[in-house]
Amino acid sequence: AQSDKPLAAHIVRLVFHDCAGPHNPGTAVETVNNDKRICDGCIDIDLPDHRGIYAMAVEPLESIYEKYKTRISRSDFWISAGNVALEYTASLSSKSGTLPSMPYFFGRRDCQLSPDAVTDDNTDFVMGHLGWDAAFAFFREHWKFTLKQITALFGAHTLGRMHASNSGFDGQWTAHPAHFDNEYFVQLFNVHNQWDQSLNDTANGLAQWTNAGRESGQPELTMLNSDYGLLARIDEPKLDPHLDVETGIVSCRAKGFELYETEQCLHEISFNRVEDFVLDNQLFYDEFVDAWTMLVNNHQIDLTRVIANPFVDPRTQTPTATPTNAPTAS
Repeated sequence: AQSDKPLAAHIVRLVFHDCAGPHNPGTAVETVNNDKRICDGCIDIDLPDHRGIYAMAVEPLESIYEKYKTRISRSDFWISAGNVALEYTASLSSKSGTLPSMPYFFGRRDCQLSPDAVTDDNTDFVMGHLGWDAAFAFFREHWKFTLKQITALFGAHTLGRMHASNSGFDGQWTAHPAHFDNEYFVQLFNVHNQWDQSLNDTANGLAQWTNAGRESGQPELTMLNSDYGLLARIDEPKLDPHLDVETGIVSCRAKGFELYETEQCLHEISFNRVEDFVLDNQLFYDEFVDAWTMLVNNHQIDLTRVIANPFVDPRTQTPTATPTNAPTAS
């Protein structure tokens, strides 16, 4: 159903925000462990970074979870729902490539306040108005992801859209926000889009990018600094960076992507990885699933892997994946 499609994107966002949050074995600020990022079925709903997640993802899932809560932790349930969301939205894509069988692991434990959580002022998160350096440092520190894996994770932006009421940004990354594939990278890398920046008129007042050079009849798309930073070194030079972290305004444009005469940014180290994913949807799928698996299993012990049945959309009854591995425990 059409209503399933935005929910799928919200579920994927929920999983990331759960797993990117700090571990808190207790119920107070004093017990927050920001060095340990773990999926534990907990979201600090008071944190601005998580705005909208409760109403758009937690509440819709909760009525289903209530039926199974004696048999599965909320964190396992959220991640399983995230796997299904990725399988479903990948099945809607007409592009070549097959999403690898999603690994289902069980045995995670929820925090004491699940689905709520307590964090502190030192809890950091990936910020949309910052560039590549901040995102790279965040993912490397907490998950030891490779350059290619970090770049692949940004491909989740293929799904869904930005809501001004949540993040303060507005717009969607692709023309088909319910299809999970490499289209995010295709649009980001498309020189004809000629990405340009303007201040949005939403609550945060930060700058965002639009495809200003798009051809007639093409939809308006949006990118954030964290997206554009995959192409250009907007964080540099270190002593006088092109990026104003207060406003999000960037004073240069990626080499080869200029809409008008202006200072050029050098290509970021992720530039070639973006191009790799543009050219090969299967490569994107493979790298994304590897990174997703590391994300959801970080700091987890004694998990049991279950090989799920192939994903089948009950409205089509067409299998979209075939498991290849025997059940294993890890």
